[in-house]
Amino acid sequence: VSAQTNSIEAKVLNYADIMQVKQFDKLEIGVKLPNQILVRMNNFLKHSNVAQSEKINPFLQWELDIEAVMTHTETGTVKKIPAFYYREYERDTKSNSWKDVGTNYPMRIRFAPPLAGNWSCEITVKVKEKENSEHPNLRFVVVKSENKGFVSVHPNKRNLQLDGKILFPVGVNFPSPTKNVNNYHTGAPGKPDNFSPKETHKVTKLSEWMTYHKDIEAYSDQGGKFIRVLQSGWSSLLEFEEKGNYFDRQPYAWEQDRLLEYCEQNGVYIHFNLMQQEPIMKYGNYDMFDWDWSHYNSNKSYFEQDIFPEYCYADGQNKEPHQSLTEEGDLRYHEQRTRYYIARYGYSTSVYLFEMLSEPWHVDEFSGNVEPFTVDDELGKTVRKAVQLYHERIASYIKETLGHTNQLVGVDIYTAKFYEGETFIDQSIYHPAIDVVSFNPYTAAPDKMIIAKSEGNNNFLANENSMARMISSLSAKSGKPVMIAEGGAGDGVDDCCNFSQQYLDMMSFGFTG
Repeated sequence: VSAQTNSIEAKVLNYADIMQVKQFDKLEIGVKLPNQILVRMNNFLKHSNVAQSEKINPFLQWELDIEAVMTHTETGTVKKIPAFYYREYERDTKSNSWKDVGTNYPMRIRFAPPLAGNWSCEITVKVKEKENSEHPNLRFVVVKSENKGFVSVHPNKRNLQLDGKILFPVGVNFPSPTKNVNNYHTGAPGKPDNFSPKETHKVTKLSEWMTYHKDIEAYSDQGGKFIRVLQSGWSSLLEFEEKGNYFDRQPYAWEQDRLLEYCEQNGVYIHFNLMQQEPIMKYGNYDMFDWDWSHYNSNKSYFEQDIFPEYCYADGQNKEPHQSLTEEGDLRYHEQRTRYYIARYGYSTSVYLFEMLSEPWHVDEFSGNVEPFTVDDELGKTVRKAVQLYHERIASYIKETLGHTNQLVGVDIYTAKFYEGETFIDQSIYHPAIDVVSFNPYTAAPDKMIIAKSEGNNNFLANENSMARMISSLSAKSGKPVMIAEGGAGDGVDDCCNFSQQYLDMMSFGFTG
């Protein structure tokens, strides 16, 4: 089923009968481009030794902008959906890698139609911001289905809802593949490095992705319905080595397609965090120094001889991580990466929340030292302002520029000094484009929910810092649902108490990962 002009073809790839497209189900359209565009795309992707004018980067909107305008005939509802670059793979277990099987439709459009009835789709193509005169058009009919649609904020502003019912997303973090992943390069004494500086995009192998999927499937089989994932530099983040180029990491994107498909088929919902914190730390947590900002050591010295790639936004030794969250040139690239994630995964009713940064209070930190975010000095003010501006810029980009409202948009905030006025509160919690506020409490204490109560046990004590008061205060300040993105006993505790703290937490928290 396709529409074709003289040189551009658009084809529905996952329905043989476009008169029976299911409501809130994925409709995937492939776009075949004229040869003169494909040649220039391949020049970029394969780093051909040709002039820049002979290259087109399919990941950047100002280089190649393909957009579908979906119009619902009966109501006039219009949805604009950006296309994204796509590669098709097969799992090759013998080589423990992925086989690129190619595709005639390297640009894809994904849409989950929210309304039954007749729809039209007009596709526009711009190269270097100049519009092509040919506009393929498709028509399809959507029929009602049992799919429940997208999660939203309940009118009470404290809960989430789905299909008119309050939703309590109590679940587990499955950050990204980590089991058996050698995610920092230093090998055992006397052994070679775990990976080369030219293969940081290949660190996580197929077998480790398959283990990751199997763990989530086992959790689902046991009744689990909610997971949180993090885009990690070694296994899922699509942009690390080079700004605006996600080509080498396409197998990771393809594996996340498989994750979404499984979740859609099995009623599992995803709290989708768009970036783990290591790339914006000067020295990463847990010795993740291959995925942090640049070539710093834990003692704050700079290691010039490091041949492994720094995070692409570092741009050399003299730039600070927080600058990448505020400089206009960098923000444009952050927006493009966000656009790619939204285009590829934003159709899915299984993704209920896009959270922009994981633990952003680690910005500029050397692990093991005080986080600048937590200090009331000039650098602390600068870092806190940078995090706020980034959250507000990206949230506004999703909601306003892209017009994307399928998923909720959330922030992960620092709460350890929450009661010391407004100084350490991420001011983005007040921004209208942000729907949900999350925080990450780790403490090994059975009474952390409620520390002590008098006879009037619905009242907080004057100096009480329990989690119950924290959530109540944060909810009152922001006017938004408060979620626990991560939580637990803390490092090393579970091993000696057989996870008893986790059972207490799961029975206590209204929302948790």
